[in-house]
Amino acid sequence: MVKYTSDILPYDIGRMNYTVRLLMQLKDDVDSCYLEKAVALAMTRYPYFKKTMVRSGEEYLIVDNERPIVVYENTGKSRALNSQDVNEHLVSVDYSGKTIGLNVSHMLAGGCGIFELMRTILYCYLTERYSVRLTVEDLRLPGEPLEAGERDYLDSDKLPDVKPMAYDRIK
Repeated sequence: MVKYTSDILPYDIGRMNYTVRLLMQLKDDVDSCYLEKAVALAMTRYPYFKKTMVRSGEEYLIVDNERPIVVYENTGKSRALNSQDVNEHLVSVDYSGKTIGLNVSHMLAGGCGIFELMRTILYCYLTERYSVRLTVEDLRLPGEPLEAGERDYLDSDKLPDVKPMAYDRIK
């Protein structure tokens, strides 16, 4: 369980503003049935993302949430994390046309951790929808155990040394 004081959370529960949003652009329109299955499967690999935040006196606590992660069609209005609209989760997934959006409270993870979750969701979606098995290096798959230190808080010395995708095109 992680605790936060109200000093660093200047907003009410249910109106989370500190959301990291990653988008995945596909070649085909998203099939919501396969996406729901993929998200549920991916979350078996990342149980530490199935969380909600509750108020306890002057503190906020991040606690387990066993309700399903909400997958919804994005019609132009996002849903607040930690609200009833997303089963009070700090994670939600939306889709529109060929795009999948992963929304995660920054209190759970930064971009590196969220990127790993996104990769696993995408892998599960593609293998389920197209009935193919993909070979991807360094991918965290459902059924695999958590890696040593995977749930630790990162400091700048432990961040991966990766270049931006378009790094070679920047002059």
